[in-house]
Amino acid sequence: MRQLSGLFTFIQELARRSIRVKLLSAVSLLVVLLCICNLKWKREGKRPMRVEKKRLMQGESKRREACYVTQTGQDGFGHQMEGKLSCIYASIITSSFHYVHTPFQTFEHTKMEAEMVEKFANLGEGFEHVDDLVANRSFTVIPHGRGAYSKDFVCQAGEIHSFDNCWPMSYKPPVVNRLGDIGYIKQVRKLYFATPKPETGFDKKENRGRPNVVIHVRRGDAGGRILPEIYYERAIKFYREALPNPLFWFESDEPNWSFFVKMREQSPLDFRMPNASESFLTVFHRMVMADGLVCSYSGFSLAPAMLSLAAPIVISSYIFEGGLREDWFKTKRFVRISSSNTSEALSDRRRRL
Repeated sequence: MRQLSGLFTFIQELARRSIRVKLLSAVSLLVVLLCICNLKWKREGKRPMRVEKKRLMQGESKRREACYVTQTGQDGFGHQMEGKLSCIYASIITSSFHYVHTPFQTFEHTKMEAEMVEKFANLGEGFEHVDDLVANRSFTVIPHGRGAYSKDFVCQAGEIHSFDNCWPMSYKPPVVNRLGDIGYIKQVRKLYFATPKPETGFDKKENRGRPNVVIHVRRGDAGGRILPEIYYERAIKFYREALPNPLFWFESDEPNWSFFVKMREQSPLDFRMPNASESFLTVFHRMVMADGLVCSYSGFSLAPAMLSLAAPIVISSYIFEGGLREDWFKTKRFVRISSSNTSEALSDRRRRL
């Protein structure tokens, strides 16, 4: 009888061990499957990461009814950057629009490789890409010319509307009322700062301890958008009164303009001259990082204004009134500086540029 009892106990122990082995095997199989899936996702690239980042940036709200928009263009880097940022802000501030990314391709004014600029800006890592949606989900891209804006189109499911910019969406109520909110700016800055950026020169020994004000002067082929000396003189006066002992950095596509020399001769310790050998990406980043920013009539200084934490930012009365940016320039982030000898009215065409 004792032998039968011992045999029965032995069989029970084997059964318990068998259950534990089966459970262990099942857990091991699950771990292996997860590892295989993870390796597969990594081999397929970073698109799943982009979607996840997009969700973190835009929240978990459903976007099924949102209008899918993207930005494409062949203008200068500043204009295209402002265009992409305007679409991004419209997307993260309101649920009416859903931004998908189109990488930079070609530029006016520079021969720099688009891939390098794409990595510098790093806006594509926060959102889905147009190519992915077209290839994987049967979306169709609807291109619009530079003069076509949100009032001119109707969104349909399965469409991605491609614009030169989203100014009518982001520079008008209700989005423009929140465009200067630091929280939204910091969300976009996280993308921008996720890749290496050039040195600004602000930390050099001779420059330390002073607020840095960057003055962007657009000349060259700007034609009727060139602003006069008096605007920059008044902007310098404004920041000298607003900031303690500021250091001014001139940035321009015409580095030998006589005005720069005149200001440097008057106060050699207060001004840094344009450096023609610097990359335009260094200049752009310097404007983003500055404590004060003086804008010209150019997307190359207005795009940094969308990433800048400087307050206030100076703009000219010449570009303040009229046009699609007017409501944005009326927000508390900007200070209007008069440029009296440019009081002639802008043509309708200039107002839409």
